[in-house]
Amino acid sequence: MQLHSLPLAPQYRPSSRLSRQASQPSALKATPARAIYFGKNAPKPVIGPGLFFTMERSMPDMEGTWAGGLGSVSLTIPYGVNMPFTLEGKDYDGIRMDVIQPFYASLAKANDTLSNPFTPTGLTTSLHYQYKDKTGSIVKGPDIPFELMAREETIPESGRKINVFAIKSPLFNNINSAYLTHKGESETVWQTLLGNSAEDVSAMIEKDSSGTYYRGSFPAALASIYFNRAATNLIKQYQDKQGDANKNYKFAVINDWISGVLPAALDENGMDDMARLYYMHNTHDYRIPEQSLEDTGLNPNYFKKSELVKQVRDKQTRKKSPHVSLVETGMSGANGIFMSDSYAERVTDKSTGLGTGHLFVDRLNQHLSKHMVHDIHHVPESDFNPFKSPYLEEDGFTTMGSKGKETGNYKDVTAADIKAFKQTNKVALQKKLGLTEDPNAFLASYILSRQDSIQKGIESLIESIPQLLKKNPNLQFLISGPEIGEGDDSNKAWLESLMDPIRKEFPGRVFLEVKGHRGKDRYQYVAGTDAVIFPSSYEPYGLPQVEAPLMGCAIISSNVDGLKKTVLDPHTDTNTNDPLLKQYLEKYGQTGFKIDPFNPGKYFKAIAKRHPVKKSDKNAKPKKPMTETDKAILKEAKDNITAGLQRAVDTYTESPDDFYAIAQRAMQFSINVYSWPSMTPRYGKAILAAMADKDIAQKTYLPTQANPSGEQLSVTSKDTDATPAPNPDNNQAQKGSAEKTPEKPVLKATG
Repeated sequence: MQLHSLPLAPQYRPSSRLSRQASQPSALKATPARAIYFGKNAPKPVIGPGLFFTMERSMPDMEGTWAGGLGSVSLTIPYGVNMPFTLEGKDYDGIRMDVIQPFYASLAKANDTLSNPFTPTGLTTSLHYQYKDKTGSIVKGPDIPFELMAREETIPESGRKINVFAIKSPLFNNINSAYLTHKGESETVWQTLLGNSAEDVSAMIEKDSSGTYYRGSFPAALASIYFNRAATNLIKQYQDKQGDANKNYKFAVINDWISGVLPAALDENGMDDMARLYYMHNTHDYRIPEQSLEDTGLNPNYFKKSELVKQVRDKQTRKKSPHVSLVETGMSGANGIFMSDSYAERVTDKSTGLGTGHLFVDRLNQHLSKHMVHDIHHVPESDFNPFKSPYLEEDGFTTMGSKGKETGNYKDVTAADIKAFKQTNKVALQKKLGLTEDPNAFLASYILSRQDSIQKGIESLIESIPQLLKKNPNLQFLISGPEIGEGDDSNKAWLESLMDPIRKEFPGRVFLEVKGHRGKDRYQYVAGTDAVIFPSSYEPYGLPQVEAPLMGCAIISSNVDGLKKTVLDPHTDTNTNDPLLKQYLEKYGQTGFKIDPFNPGKYFKAIAKRHPVKKSDKNAKPKKPMTETDKAILKEAKDNITAGLQRAVDTYTESPDDFYAIAQRAMQFSINVYSWPSMTPRYGKAILAAMADKDIAQKTYLPTQANPSGEQLSVTSKDTDATPAPNPDNNQAQKGSAEKTPEKPVLKATG
C-alpha cells in the first residue's frame, strides 16, 4: 500500500441517509463536504483530527474482540463522534478521530482472513530495554523493531472513513491483549525485551537485583510503555511524510493506564503541542519503579519535573522505593478527562474506601476543579438494534419486525411490541439453553464482561437465587460471562461449585455459562431476556444498562457511580438532589429497578476477605479472617439484591403490561440520551475545552472559495486566541477568514 493512499484527514463521502440519526428526535442532515456552499447551507466545521491510543484489540469485523468497556471504546468512539452535531448553537460536521493499537498475535492471525487487512506503510522504528545487573553493569536488550500498519475503516452509519493503525512488533507476536492474561505472555515480554534464556527471564520476573518483585501485571505495563513510545514515533514520521504540517493531529485520547505514559512519549517525540484527554475507566493503576521506567528509554526529567516520582511501599519487601503511577502520569499530562461525574465524586471521597491511598486522587481533584469531567456513557454497538441485528435471523430468534426496520425509529415501539418480541425470543433462548420453555416465565439475566464477586457482585447474586426461585415459580435465571483469570486464578470451578446445588434443586430454571459471550450469543441472550441484572459494588461507566434496553430489557441494578443516572427508579431516586436525574425522572419515569444502596467500600473489603487466594484451590484460605461486621455487610448486600429482584418479579407477575411499559421507557431513555447523536456534542465540548486549555486555536476543516478542498487552515500568528471561529452562516466571515488583517492572525488556506 502506498503511503499517500492513507490520508491522515480522511475525506468524507456524501451519504444520502445517516441510518442511526434517523431514529433520533432531532434529525441531523448529512452534507457533502466536497461541495462549496454559502449562507445557510455552508459546510460545517469539523473538530480534529485526533488520535485514539488504545492497547485493546476491538475490531468490527473480527470475531471475539469485544472486551468490555476498555475494548469497546476503541472504535465505537471514533465511529460515534464522526457525525454532525450542534454545540452551543454552532453546527459541526463531526469530530475526526483515528485509532492506533498493537498488532497482537490474535489480530495478526485474523488479518489473513479480514476482507480489509492491515498493510505496511513502510515506516519503522526500534527500541530496547536495559537494566543494571548485580555487578552494576548495564545490560542492554536487543533492538526491537516496530512497524506501522494501517487500514482505512468505513463507518457503516455514514459512509465516512477513519484510519486504523496497528503497531507490528515481535513484542506483540505471542500476546493477545493488554492484560497479558494468557499463560506465558509475561515471559514473552521479558524474553523479547532482554533476549535472555527462559531461565534468566523467570529469575527476572521473580525479582531484580534491588529486590523489587516483577510479578503479575508489570510486563503488561512494560508492553504499554513500548507501544506508546513506538506509536508516537511512528505517527510523527507519518505526519512528516505527509509533507503538510497542517495535517498534524490536534488532540490525543489517552485510554486509561495502558496509555498512561503517552504524554511523556509525545513530549519525547516533539509532539507536546497536542491536547490530551485522559479516558478513565477505573481506579486500577500500575506503579512502576522509577529506575525501570528510565530503563525503557523515557526521559526521567519528565517525571521529576512533573512531580510524578513518589515513594511507594513494596507489598513483598515492605521497603519504600521511588515509583511512578501510570494513571497519574496520564492524568497529569492531560488537558481534560472523560469520566462519569458520579464516579469521580466517589473516587475522590475517601469515606467510601475507593481512591484512598491512590497517587492520582490529587490529580483528579485538579481536573474536577476545572470542570473537565464529562458523563460519557454511550450505546456502542449497532448489533443491539432489534430491527436489524443479523443474530436475530437464525436459531429461532426474530427481529422486531417491519416497525422501524428501515429507519430504526424506536419512538414507534410500544410496550405490546416489546412483549411480543420478548416472548418469541425467550422461547428460542430457553430451547437453546435447555431451560423450561415458557413464554410467560420471567427470565432474568446476568450477562456482564466478567463474573467477578468483588466488583460485579456475582457471588451475592448467586446467594440470593435459591430464595427467589422458591418464592417465584415463574422465575428463571441466565448467568453468562467470562471467568476472571486463567490457570491458578481461574474462578470457573468455584462458580460451578456455587451453582451446582442450585441447578440440581431447580432443574430447567437456571443456566450458568463460564465463558466469554462473544458473537451472536451475546445479542441473542439480551433479546430473549426480560431484565438484565447489574449488582455491582462499583461501576465507573457500565455498558449493559444502556445496551440492553435497545433490545427491550428493563434493568435491575445497583445505585452506584455510572448506574445512578442511566437507570431510573422512583423507589430510590425520588429524593435525589441531582437536577439532571430529576429531569430524567420527570421526562421518562421508571426505566428499571435499583437495588437499595449498601456501603460499596465496606462491601469491597469484606468480599475480598472471604475469597481464597486461588478460587480454583478448594483447600485455599482467605488471607484475613472475616469479622462479624464483615458478615453483616455481606448479608445486607445479599438481602438488598434479593429485594431489588423481587420488586421486578412482582411487577412482572402482577402486570406484565406494566413491566414491559418500563422496558419501553428504558428503550426511549437509552436511545434518546445515550446514543451517539446525543453523546457526540458532549465529547465535542470536552475536546474543545481541552484544546483551549492547551492554548491550541480551534482549527476546523471548512471549505471556502479560497480553500475548496476543505483542508486545514494554518495559523501564521502566535496570537491564536484573537481569531474568531469561522461562521458557516455568513459568507463574508468565510471570505474574511482567509484575508490578511493587521490586527488578527493570518489564516492561510492550504490546498
